[in-house]
Amino acid sequence: MARRSRAEADARRWHNRRQHWREGGEKARAKGPAPYAAYWWDVARSIAVEAERSGRPQVWNELSTVLHEFFERHNQ
Repeated sequence: MARRSRAEADARRWHNRRQHWREGGEKARAKGPAPYAAYWWDVARSIAVEAERSGRPQVWNELSTVLHEFFERHNQ
């Protein structure tokens, strides 16, 4: 059997990770809206940390923008 290329292995790992996050999200949703929100907040932070380590610190800016927009909508 041929070895997978690094790109294929990375793609598979990313696919598995996304599936894991989705499954975890469904478990958190069953616990209620606050655990569901906390779960996705933790996932979003994990993604931003990993992106920064990969040389893409601008992901933090996008996350900050979304959170600021949320704040503006709900802090009236």
